[in-house]
Amino acid sequence: MARKNPLTDMRIKVCVCGIPTIRQVRDGGQRTARKFSSATSPPISSKRNGVDAPGNGLVMESRTPRSRQELTESIKPAPMFSISPSLLLTSAVIAALLTATINIVLARRRSREEERARVRTVFAEAFAAYAQYKEYPYVIRRRNADKPAEERVRISEQIRATQEKLSYYLAWTAAESSVVGSKYADLVHQMRAVAGTAMKDAWRVAPITEDSSMVIPTSEVNLSGLKGAEEAYRAAVAVHLAKLSPWWAH
Repeated sequence: MARKNPLTDMRIKVCVCGIPTIRQVRDGGQRTARKFSSATSPPISSKRNGVDAPGNGLVMESRTPRSRQELTESIKPAPMFSISPSLLLTSAVIAALLTATINIVLARRRSREEERARVRTVFAEAFAAYAQYKEYPYVIRRRNADKPAEERVRISEQIRATQEKLSYYLAWTAAESSVVGSKYADLVHQMRAVAGTAMKDAWRVAPITEDSSMVIPTSEVNLSGLKGAEEAYRAAVAVHLAKLSPWWAH
C-alpha cells in the first residue's frame, strides 16, 4: 500500500471568484495554485538584497482599483421619500379641522354642563324658598312668649323676605321653562292655601311655653296636602335637566 508524500500531496486553498476553494494537487513537490478564472497573475515573489527570491507559489488575482466616481456612487445615500407640497397642505388642513372640531365639541360640552348646573341651582333655590315658607306655622307657634311684640316684628320680617324670594323664583322659573314655571306656580299656590291657613291658626293660639308642647301634632298643623304638588315640580325639573344634559351622559 503506497504512502502519501506530504510534500507532493497537499491541499492548497485558493479563491475562485471570491469563494474559498481547496484544491489538492500533485506536481512533484512544486507548490502551485491554479486560479479558475479568465485572468491569472504571476506568482508573488519577494526581493531580498537585490536578488529575486522564489515566491510562495500562490497565484493572486489582480484587481483593478475602482475609480473615485464609482466609489462615490457606491456610497451615495438612498434617495429619501419625497412628499409633495399638496399632500403636506392637505394633511395640515385635515389636522387643523380635526383640532378645531375637538375644541368645539369640548367647549360645547363644558358650556352645556355649566348651563345645566346653573339651572339646577336655580330650581333648588326656588324649592328652598317654598320649604322655608312652609315652616312658618311651626315658627309662629314656637315664638317667644316673653317678648310678644319683638317676636311679631321678627317673624313678620322673615315672612316678608320669604315672600320676596317666592315672587322672584316664580318669575325666574317661568322664564327658564314654561312647564317648570307652571308646576312651581301650582306648588306656591297650594302652599299659600295650606300653610297660610295654618299660619293664621298659629297666630290665634297662645305661644308654646313648655318643652312637651314643642312637638306639634298633625291635627294642629297638617301639610300633607302639598305632597302631590311637590312631586309634580320635581318631575318637571328632572325632565328639563335631562334635556340640557349632553347626549353622551344619557
